[in-house]
Amino acid sequence: MLTGSLIGSAVFIIIFPLLVSIISMISKWDWLKYVDFFGVSVKISLKQLSVSQFQPYIWFSVAILIVCFGLSLILIRRKEL
Repeated sequence: MLTGSLIGSAVFIIIFPLLVSIISMISKWDWLKYVDFFGVSVKISLKQLSVSQFQPYIWFSVAILIVCFGLSLILIRRKEL
């Protein structure tokens, strides 16, 4: 939305999960596991996460959605359609 490029958006959608996984493996930052949505979906499908372990992932996802929604509103208001 920021650049107005569909190609840029498609590349970001592919590269973002890869970068998060790579940075998480290299840096060993524990909090970054909440941003790795692809890894969480794999853990859920393999039943490696229990319901009690899944709660922090839900809250982090909701927080990211709220921030992204707010940023999108700001960008849409500033951009001429």
